[in-house]
Amino acid sequence: MDEDVVEICFDGDVAELIRSVVPNADVRDRLTCTTLWQQRAAASDVDRLLAELSQFGITPVDVCRGVGAERQPSDCEVVGQGRLGRALLHHLGWPHRVSPVTVVRLSLSAGATVLLGALGPQANVRYVLCE
Repeated sequence: MDEDVVEICFDGDVAELIRSVVPNADVRDRLTCTTLWQQRAAASDVDRLLAELSQFGITPVDVCRGVGAERQPSDCEVVGQGRLGRALLHHLGWPHRVSPVTVVRLSLSAGATVLLGALGPQANVRYVLCE
């Protein structure tokens, strides 16, 4: 029987920190992502943004609404892989930031809970997928 495997995505380039906590962790990717964000975004604004991204062949990897202690339910982040060009960012009109993320895969028995406990205060967890 296979062990339960999790994939965890952290904001930032934290590969070395991950390896210092769980040396056998399988660091899969260090990616650059563009996050478009808007406070108090109406659902129609988010739909319009997603439609415009689709017209350019861009599929977001994540859409988050109202996540975090200080966020309102209407706050929104749309995350795309890679860097979007300056002209497209201007056209879209949403505030943005470009930042790295680190994706790691490991079994629960290999220290996923230890890793989350150790990095939780130091690195924001974007998602956890269980297989």
